[in-house]
Amino acid sequence: MPRSSKHFSVYWLWGLVLLLTAANVIGWFAQRESVYEAELASAMRGAEIATDAFAEETEQMFRQIDLVLRGIRAYHLRSGSIADTERYIDELRLDGSRIENGYLVDAQGRLVITHNPATVGRSVADRDYFSFHQATPQDQPFVSAVELGRATGKYLFRVTRRIDDAQGRFAGVALVTVKPAAIAEFYARLTKKDGSTAALISTRDRRVRARVPEPAPEAWARVLETPLWDKLRQSPSGRYSAKAAIDGVPRHFVYRAIPEWDMVVITGIPQALVQARARQQLDQYAVAMAGFNLVLVGLALVLTYIDRQRRHVKALNRQQEAMLDNDLIGITKLKDRHALWVNRALERMFGYEPGELESHPARLLYPDDASYEALGAAAYPVLAAGGSYRTQQRLVRKDGTPIWVDMSGALVSPESNESLWMMLDITAMKEQHAEVEQIAFHDLLTGLPNRVLLADRLRQAIPLTQRMDRLLAVCFIDLDGFKAVNDRLGHAAGDRLLQVIAQRLRDCMRSNDTVARLGGDEFILLLTQLHTRAECSQVLARVVKAIGEPVDLGQGETGRVSASIGVAFCPDDGEDADQLLKLADGAMYAAKKAGRNKVITT
Repeated sequence: MPRSSKHFSVYWLWGLVLLLTAANVIGWFAQRESVYEAELASAMRGAEIATDAFAEETEQMFRQIDLVLRGIRAYHLRSGSIADTERYIDELRLDGSRIENGYLVDAQGRLVITHNPATVGRSVADRDYFSFHQATPQDQPFVSAVELGRATGKYLFRVTRRIDDAQGRFAGVALVTVKPAAIAEFYARLTKKDGSTAALISTRDRRVRARVPEPAPEAWARVLETPLWDKLRQSPSGRYSAKAAIDGVPRHFVYRAIPEWDMVVITGIPQALVQARARQQLDQYAVAMAGFNLVLVGLALVLTYIDRQRRHVKALNRQQEAMLDNDLIGITKLKDRHALWVNRALERMFGYEPGELESHPARLLYPDDASYEALGAAAYPVLAAGGSYRTQQRLVRKDGTPIWVDMSGALVSPESNESLWMMLDITAMKEQHAEVEQIAFHDLLTGLPNRVLLADRLRQAIPLTQRMDRLLAVCFIDLDGFKAVNDRLGHAAGDRLLQVIAQRLRDCMRSNDTVARLGGDEFILLLTQLHTRAECSQVLARVVKAIGEPVDLGQGETGRVSASIGVAFCPDDGEDADQLLKLADGAMYAAKKAGRNKVITT
């Protein structure tokens, strides 16, 4: 009987080894799809953030370019002089960082203003932009295809507007030339060099206007055949997977349309990159499971030669410790939230010496009582019901350094209230995610919220204002005299002045208010939970005074600006975010016309 019992235990253990091996193989195949989908979801979230940032920056850049175009056209119509208009373009001091130069074309398609005297009088009547404006009476901008400039010898595209005479007849075209690299330079800052791409494509002619990495010269003229066009008919933003039309590489794409300019921004992540990351995780899983199975095989071989009773139990305990005490994942066994056992990886993760955490409460790992109590309230009811609990939690090392941990737990013994917790340090991943969000949602110069984050906060503030029966003030600020400081002392001094003004605006705000930068010298204030308009006036009085104070610009130079402010109120002036911004913008222009350094409400 003892012999039969011994043989039964050995056979049972070898059967368990085979069963677990089969389970691990099946688990590996089952996880392939879920691991790939998780990696793809993570990659696409990053691509969506980058695409939104690209679209916002591109839209702002085209609006700035359009302001230059409108200025050239307005000055020419007012002066009626080619020579005066040419001097005006020269005084704009276009440095070539974005706009290469400004031009003027007459009604017959001849260049009448150009930076190269040898090209004056040259005909551009065969160009797409001239034909478009000649045939289109509406006042709308046009972005031409990328071409090799006849005079410059560089790849450029043109942004143009139609000029009409006093009788409304076609009188020519105002245009500026733009380098594709001016747009690609910003895209490159957020695009990793791992086969990922970012591009600006015209929805009018389906050709590329800018791309990272830069395409081959022949690609500029190629009409792109891509599923993007079907997707755009369904939604102005979204995602899809296909072979790239430029280089044929299979990628996952995120797109966002810019309807005002007939453009779309698109970001692509290589399918091979996502697959490689998924394979890396699966390989790690396979190695871990192979090691686990090898240990089980070894245990079975040992148990073949030793006693079935006491030695068998001890061998299992040693094997359990070998599995739990790994170098990658921190593991602890808790009883009533006190550590019964801690592996070396968890001790190293939190900076404790061997054995230092045992018998101590888990509270040592939390930054405060509130977070400790909150996790207990959320996790232990789930564990008591037989489930597992997983979350990402901010904890602290022994020296007080904060650390982000992906932690998961399960109940081991309901009778003794013992639970097993596994922890993985994800601090680096969290920091990278925070850095991407900072770039996507904040102005790079001042650190203030940008247009994207402003729109989100305004959309959230309007319903809150309605529920609380309060007022919301949207304040549009334009700095008076900023251009003079910028022209006199240079861009570095102008940037310094904008940074100081941004900090002063922060100091004037209440804790529940928002200050954002739209671009250039334009700022927006969101003043929430106002009881009366007088509260808004008090805040703006501080703002006007703070902006008007002198600014030390270094090297003995001082700058001073004032502010023209337009204000719109919700719900008095409406409850639509875009409408409130337009009303505040109009009130600001009224303040400008009224003599500047004024506050005007709608």
